[in-house]
Amino acid sequence: MSLDVSLDVNLEVERKTQKIAGKSKTLEAQELLRVEAEAILSAADRLGTEFDHALEIIQDCAQKNKKLILMGMGKSHYVAAKIAASFMSTGVTALFVHPAEAIHGDLGIISEGDVCVLISKSGSTPEIVALLPFLKAKSKLISIIGNKNSAIGLVSDCILDASVEREACPINLLPTASTTLALALGDALVATFAKTDGFNPEKFAGYHPGGSLGKRLLREVHEVMLSLEKIPLGQGTETLQQCAELMSQKPVGAFCVVDQDKKLKGIVVDGDIRRALAQGVSAQSPIEKLLIKNPTTIRPDIIVNDALATLERKDKQITAAPVVDHNGVLVGFVRIHDLI
Repeated sequence: MSLDVSLDVNLEVERKTQKIAGKSKTLEAQELLRVEAEAILSAADRLGTEFDHALEIIQDCAQKNKKLILMGMGKSHYVAAKIAASFMSTGVTALFVHPAEAIHGDLGIISEGDVCVLISKSGSTPEIVALLPFLKAKSKLISIIGNKNSAIGLVSDCILDASVEREACPINLLPTASTTLALALGDALVATFAKTDGFNPEKFAGYHPGGSLGKRLLREVHEVMLSLEKIPLGQGTETLQQCAELMSQKPVGAFCVVDQDKKLKGIVVDGDIRRALAQGVSAQSPIEKLLIKNPTTIRPDIIVNDALATLERKDKQITAAPVVDHNGVLVGFVRIHDLI
């Protein structure tokens, strides 16, 4: 056999092998999708009065103009953020709050009478469990969890069972079927709430961009942002101690560094200062060492709802951002609770 013929035969064998392997992977993917589908069907079969109770709590929250707070860690945090965004589209003031950030100061966004929806496969997520005493004191708690007898389940006012027989992954570890089910339960709450609330195409059109979504869709960032007078700022020559003192006088969560023309050079956040001091960095060190040089910024002329989306779609939720004009000049500062 010639070399050319031998190469042709080998290539053909390789192509057939790849085709067979591809088909095998497709069959495997189909099986994994069926696992997720079965998890949802199983949850549908066992769904009972607890769903009605959860819906009543959310309806009461909306009627009293309270906030619906969604929380989740890890993969569940993406599920929680999506459910919050869906509820906002129906006119509910809904917000995703990252539990890890809440532990370090963001709990201030939760007010008396708000409702918290907690999402956790185990029902024992440490970051959420640590918040339970505070949340329980202020809010009704709805949990979407895989273990009713967990720490979260035991203090919840209403539990939606998100347990799954197995995950849709070969090693039964990756959150797949469990996150799909949690999202499906959240979607069921949103859709049922919308139907019960008389949500229709006319209302949907009213919410985008006008209607009862209020300032999120009708107002621009410059109308709700903090002015320069209320922002701690400097030119970067300040020490950590001076920066901390200025941030105590004007507590917005960050120190803005600008040049002589007020163009933003970067920011320093209070958490970085605390960590630096805890690690033994001198309080007299210049803050430039902690400078975040390319922070997320917001334009003053965008609508509030778009600004909120910008803050929430980051991998790690951002709770505040400097506002700069098209020339990069600092004109204000906005926090997430200014936008809702």
